[in-house]
Amino acid sequence: MGVTAGFDIERDLERDELAALLDKALGLLPPASREALVARYVAESPHAEIAARLGVSEKALSMRLARGKLLLRRVLATELRDEAAAYGLASAPAAEWQETRIWCPLCGQRRLLGRFDKSPDRGEFTLTCPWCSARQGPGVVSATTFADVPNLGKVLAGVNGYKVAFTRLLVWGADYYRHSLVCRAAACPKCGIPAPVRLGPPAHWPPVPHTAHHLHLHCDRCGITPNTALAGLVLALPEARHFWRAHRRIRLLPERAVDAAGRAALLVGFESVTGRGRLEVVAAADTYETLRIQVGDGQ
Repeated sequence: MGVTAGFDIERDLERDELAALLDKALGLLPPASREALVARYVAESPHAEIAARLGVSEKALSMRLARGKLLLRRVLATELRDEAAAYGLASAPAAEWQETRIWCPLCGQRRLLGRFDKSPDRGEFTLTCPWCSARQGPGVVSATTFADVPNLGKVLAGVNGYKVAFTRLLVWGADYYRHSLVCRAAACPKCGIPAPVRLGPPAHWPPVPHTAHHLHLHCDRCGITPNTALAGLVLALPEARHFWRAHRRIRLLPERAVDAAGRAALLVGFESVTGRGRLEVVAAADTYETLRIQVGDGQ
């Protein structure tokens, strides 16, 4: 599938939230600057028409618009810096963590902290949860470097917001691993050489209480060990993404072994922290193939 397929809803939601942020930023500008910017860039009125309406020359209007844009950038870089950073509208040092709008889908207790650098030589996308980290060690929810996945730039092309980027990576990773689980091998995302895919976390990992079931690839040539959790494969499902949009604050339930018509299986569930919504997915224990999906309101 193309990297942008199936993301229209996420992109539309991000645009709506971005519009709300810009409206908030415009509200912090002087009335004259706000009126000129809205007329020119929101209403898209002609230059001459705006100048006549405001009773100024076109040259004076150009100067007012230029000052207004500078003031808008200043507001986004100061008062609204943290919110703007989540949309790529405010820059931050690559090593600095930014609070995102995403509630941790594992614990549902804290918003995720993120680093998102798209530079080709040192790019990375990392999300971590301070709540999970304080209780279980590094609470890394997603971590990918551009050096290990050279085509990551294509996957994240045109994306600035953390939520859309996270969703794209979830779906990209799910596509990559679901196909590889059939033959238990996949092309290394860095060098392209086939490497074995195994169920379970990498050997060097400590126990991970939240996400008990994993799969990973190890490339002997590159030395990289890309991996994902079964919970991540579940979150990438269209039904799960719809559930997450409807219930922005969710948490992962304990994973457990179940029987599915005589087949060994695993039950992965998420529930709303603030409501009664609940998502349950039954996956085959040997291939992580989705066998059953149930979404309910908890009543």
